Amino acid sequence: MRRNDLAPVWALLATIGLAPTVVWSQPTHLGDTVALRSEVLDELRTVYVSLPASYRSSQRSYPVLYLLDGNWHFPVVASQVRYLSECGASDIIVPELIVVGIENIDRDRDFTPTHVPEYKGMEFPTSGEAAAFLQFLTRELIPFIDETYRTEDHRVLGGWSFGGLFTIYTMMQTPELFDAYLGISPSIWWEEELLLSEPPVGPLEHLARLVMTIGSEEEGGWNHTAVTKFSRQLEEQPVEGLEVTFIEIEGAGHNQSLPLAYYRAIRALYSDWLAPDEVVEAGRARIEQYYQDLSNQYGYAVPIPEPVLTSLGVGHLQAERMEEARTVFEEVTKRYPESSFGHYLLGRAWQKSGDPDAAREEYLRAIEIESIQQPPDGLDLRYFRSRLAEVEALLPTSAAAGSKSED
Repeated sequence: MRRNDLAPVWALLATIGLAPTVVWSQPTHLGDTVALRSEVLDELRTVYVSLPASYRSSQRSYPVLYLLDGNWHFPVVASQVRYLSECGASDIIVPELIVVGIENIDRDRDFTPTHVPEYKGMEFPTSGEAAAFLQFLTRELIPFIDETYRTEDHRVLGGWSFGGLFTIYTMMQTPELFDAYLGISPSIWWEEELLLSEPPVGPLEHLARLVMTIGSEEEGGWNHTAVTKFSRQLEEQPVEGLEVTFIEIEGAGHNQSLPLAYYRAIRALYSDWLAPDEVVEAGRARIEQYYQDLSNQYGYAVPIPEPVLTSLGVGHLQAERMEEARTVFEEVTKRYPESSFGHYLLGRAWQKSGDPDAAREEYLRAIEIESIQQPPDGLDLRYFRSRLAEVEALLPTSAAAGSKSED
């Protein structure tokens, strides 16, 4: 069930009083914390919502990563997503995402698909309610997020251990609900590897991606055995429409692998998000075709990322094609207005075009943004100021004095 199918469900539930009720909400340094009254689960559920840095200053919509075990893993994963998607134009390697962390109440109950009160000496008296938790996601949480925030029709589900078990279970039960699944050391040993005996999913109506990880130090245990078996099964019996990536985290066990596993899984999931150099070098038409093809795969209109546009513009700049360079950099500043590097490059194009006034305005904007963002090394800020000094040397004294007062 895709996002457009869920919107009428939300409207109907709201009409008859069955939509989840927002009990309270408060902002945090990573976004929002919201408490919802779930009618499906008949309990209060808390979720954490991390919004991209550009969310408040733009009108763009964003893909959403739904993260299980949110009270433990949300700070780690939300910070990783922000760093990978916001750490400077030349180093951005994944798209900006909204991250929704779901706080636990009873993970044994919510993440296990069958009731198994005792298994190999371990007790799980509340197990077996994964179907109800999946209904909570489908009927309440996802529609609420889509109605409250600007979301793209691209959703990812991520879970570790029992959360990974639920992630694989969801993929098998409702493969169209999410576009990608991150199974981090998933506990698919559950009930004698029950999920491995299920018929494989597919064929899928739209492309879905599964990234599954395991720690190398889990070798010999139930988890490692089941996950590697499942990986081989998917390799030998591929599912039409499902792309599978398997990653082993060297030197880490079940618990310790988690931060690196999520980092590598997110990078692997979006490994094709940045067009390769040969595509950028081929020019604008080839870039646009690449992102049209990628949009068809991702299931939503993927905008050309800032690093790709800046690389295209720099190529024009180096080849002394000033008009083309300015056109590209003007597009960067319109699409990504908080990009200090975009404004700097536009200023550089104006400077090389012989227009110090226009260059000065862009350099001043780049300095303003960089001063607010305060990156750790400050090298770009000093570089922006040196370029500003160059163009001010070409301007009347009054203009240069004005910029010093603004700076």
